[in-house]
Amino acid sequence: MKHPPSSCATVTLAGGAAPGNMGLSVVVGAGLIILNLLQGATGEEAGWRGFALPRLQEIHGPGKASLILGLIWNFWHLPLWLLSGYSGLDLLIYVLAFSVSIISLTFLLTWISSKTPNSLIPIVITHFSFNASLNLVDARGLGLGPTLSLLTITAGIYLVTAILVWSASGWSTRKHKEIKVKSTKTVKEAYAFLGLTLALSYFVFWGPLALFKIPTISFVSDVKGPVWAIALLLVGGFVPSLLAIFLTWKKEGVSGLRLLGRRIIQFKLGWRWYVFTFLIVMAGTAGQLTINKLLGNAFNGYLFGVQLGSFLPLLILGPVSEEIGWRGYALGRLQTRWNALTSSLIVGLFWALWHLPLFMMVGTSQHESGVPFIGFLLKLMACSILYTWLYNNTKQSLWSAILLHWLYSYPFYRQL
Repeated sequence: MKHPPSSCATVTLAGGAAPGNMGLSVVVGAGLIILNLLQGATGEEAGWRGFALPRLQEIHGPGKASLILGLIWNFWHLPLWLLSGYSGLDLLIYVLAFSVSIISLTFLLTWISSKTPNSLIPIVITHFSFNASLNLVDARGLGLGPTLSLLTITAGIYLVTAILVWSASGWSTRKHKEIKVKSTKTVKEAYAFLGLTLALSYFVFWGPLALFKIPTISFVSDVKGPVWAIALLLVGGFVPSLLAIFLTWKKEGVSGLRLLGRRIIQFKLGWRWYVFTFLIVMAGTAGQLTINKLLGNAFNGYLFGVQLGSFLPLLILGPVSEEIGWRGYALGRLQTRWNALTSSLIVGLFWALWHLPLFMMVGTSQHESGVPFIGFLLKLMACSILYTWLYNNTKQSLWSAILLHWLYSYPFYRQL
């Protein structure tokens, strides 16, 4: 497979020089490094960070200026996408990983610029290092797989770095202070909710279907069971949110329900959180597709388009049917006793265990695709930490958790 020009550079160092030509290869390699430094890093940074960034920051803050510049910088490379040599699913992975890398790198370079306001040299060095890490390293020679895999891994690293930089920089003009729930919302209420949710799932809705191998309905195969079994499957999926709504009404009355409703439609998260939500999903999707490909599994990228009709229903089946319970009811109460990390792991554990019967139910995507539960458990516990971070930093907006769950559900289910 042809290697594309990676990231922001267009020059690639050829490998495999014969021993007799080693001296010439060193000279040529040094020349290409200098050309790469001048043509890519220096040639671009004089414009992006030297000219555009200061002027954007006169109008916008560093965060919004980074986003605007990152998007422009990203789409400036569009011709390289078309000349990359990739097609189909490979091209989709390449564009997703490329976009996440470039936009995340922009935030990092803005931060470096703020620390060295009178010099472009650190920015040029960082830009050049980014190019070199992808252009001068032949990933196949290191046993790491094709360069596409390296780019995907790099995208994740830069996204995490950008999040850390943004969090520590104080760029946000809004102080997202964690809202402490009322003292009446005790941790015991959270434990009761989590226990009841598992009990209803195991003994009323999903457990019997799994135990007696009763088919329901599948989104990935032609399996279709009796209507009553399909009803149990669908209603069981709403247990976390329905139970949370009932318990809120029971303990807090109509006023508690109104407060819960306002948190669901709390759409004003701040543009930064919308951006990071989309970037996280893009990076996760690219990573999953890459891993899927490296494992030798086939995937038809056309499914992303033809199944767009299921995008809106997925808002209800998963995000709305679960998040009112996991983040809307349990998480806040757990955080009255435990810190955010411990609370996240508790929610993540029960979140995964609640899904366990689906792995034994004929027709479900988990059963039909043979997804190992232990991997699913670890993934949900890790995701729970991310959900909590987003939820706490958006003033406990349930919409932030619903949005992340919704966006992630679409590419995930398209891959099963």
